[in-house]
Amino acid sequence: MNKAILVGNLGKDIEVRYTTEDLAITNLDLATTEKIKDNSQTEWHRIIAFGKLAEICGSLLKKGGLVYVEGKTRKRTWEQDGVPRHSAEIIAYKIIALGSGANLGVNKAIYIGRLGIDPEIRYTKDGLAVANFSLATNEKKGDGYETQWHRIVALGKLAESCQRYLEKGRQICIEGRLQTRAWKKDGITRYTTEVIASHMEMLDSKMADAGALENHMIPSASMETGSMGDIPF
Repeated sequence: MNKAILVGNLGKDIEVRYTTEDLAITNLDLATTEKIKDNSQTEWHRIIAFGKLAEICGSLLKKGGLVYVEGKTRKRTWEQDGVPRHSAEIIAYKIIALGSGANLGVNKAIYIGRLGIDPEIRYTKDGLAVANFSLATNEKKGDGYETQWHRIVALGKLAESCQRYLEKGRQICIEGRLQTRAWKKDGITRYTTEVIASHMEMLDSKMADAGALENHMIPSASMETGSMGDIPF
């Protein structure tokens, strides 16, 4: 399973273009805002719609409009001036116009897949546990399957449970929120999109024997730490 649900405001008007096969395509920039303590945190998401859905977006949606988006996350990789580039986007299969005005928004991702590596755990200077691992989701495409890899970040007790009970190849369900970070390497700004996990459920029968620690609910990263800046990625 690879599913994203977003509610937010459009950052620009919609432009529709067509491929040589006359397929309509449009890109949406969507801002979701979460209330964290006394502050608001905004994440920008790149949405892509195809066909009739793209044409409907072009005729009905405007900058600032509030919309509901349901789709799947996809990662693209390419080279620019010899430098590898990565972009995370959401392929929409449902978009609903909700009107206009500000909204605190919804930013939710749900994945069912298998771990690509054992979780790695580190600790911030304040003693907060941070676990990182990759998760593969498979989707049937033609006669085969398409695999998407997702970067997962777990915090606190959830991070410690991930390190204790999870290992490469295990099947799990992860829920969380999408977050994009920027950093510089060799003077070039790079970006990565990851899921800050809020819920994890182990699905393998072997893991079910682990007992009561199959499910964990934790606050978001910023609620626990106040800032993502100290997290040792």
